[in-house]
Amino acid sequence: YELTERTRFGLHYQSEVKPKYDGDLRVKPSGLDVNTKTELDMAQYARLSMHHDLDQHWGLNFTVGCEYWSELDNVFISTSNREGGIPTKWRDTYHYAWGAEYRPDSKWAFTGGVAYDTNPVDARDRTPELPVDRQIHYAAGSQYQFSDKLALGGYLNYTDLGRARIEARNYSGKYKNNSVLQLSFFLDWKF
Repeated sequence: YELTERTRFGLHYQSEVKPKYDGDLRVKPSGLDVNTKTELDMAQYARLSMHHDLDQHWGLNFTVGCEYWSELDNVFISTSNREGGIPTKWRDTYHYAWGAEYRPDSKWAFTGGVAYDTNPVDARDRTPELPVDRQIHYAAGSQYQFSDKLALGGYLNYTDLGRARIEARNYSGKYKNNSVLQLSFFLDWKF
């Protein structure tokens, strides 16, 4: 929604995603082969964003949102002779982000920003297969506009996933490195 020539708002919604995994599992030392299926519900989320141009060169971006991780109440696992769920005890999280855009001319745009996501699970309920903690995202990128119909760009994203400390009843620990580094490129062609 364009409020003024310099200020616009956007709403982004993604529904719940339910990936399913299946395969064969060999149980040691018995050598027993078991067919297995796993379901993992990924949260739906909603985000409200604002972009404001300060002048012809500088723009600011702000985003707030909520992710509904409490819907991931169980990681469902099924084998040929048993099935059950691993409880997660996750809670909904909040997303906050801000960024800036610099356009030195009509061809180039440079962007950068920081985002913060709250922690979905306490240390006593965290599991090693999903070492999720609070998250801090750092991003920088650029774009070159060849014409009204063609643009090329790329982004570098670094995400600090926190210590992901685990203090469960039967085991505990933390990760030395719990981060993600992403490099992405895009081609935007309008026809």
